Amino acid sequence: EEVGTDGGPVDPRHGNAGKHYRYRLFLGRIRDPRIVRFVWPVPQVPDVGRMRDAATHLVGTHDFAGFRSTMCQAPTTVRTIHAVDVREYASDRGDAMIDIDVRGTAFLHNMVRIIVGTLVEIGLQRGDRGRIDDVLATRDRTKAGRTAPASGLTLVEVVWPTAPR
Repeated sequence: EEVGTDGGPVDPRHGNAGKHYRYRLFLGRIRDPRIVRFVWPVPQVPDVGRMRDAATHLVGTHDFAGFRSTMCQAPTTVRTIHAVDVREYASDRGDAMIDIDVRGTAFLHNMVRIIVGTLVEIGLQRGDRGRIDDVLATRDRTKAGRTAPASGLTLVEVVWPTAPR
């Protein structure tokens, strides 16, 4: 059991100051079966500019009830997102990829995967940035995009509170 600065146990799930998740999209057909477990293969190429524009509407403190799964047991759905970055690049093998990095203080069940699914749909011309605003305003999960597969999601960093001085 880990010990915190106050001598008590550390609760990694709830005792942190924030998290950074990365979701990786693979554009096109996967030729390397070793990576299929770590990406979401998207056969159509989404418009990254539209995704970036929509992502800016997620930043800030909002009620993210429309971006959580029905299994979510969180007592409150208000969360703060510090940044959502969408980056398109080519892998070492020359494959087209998109990384979506989401940084925030706390997340609801499947929140990042639903955000990614919604951004991909917007990138594929199924709605625009107003779709994000609509989901946030109505708190209606049915207005958000599909839940992206778990395979592309990685927890990059857990931000720990600084010790009191």
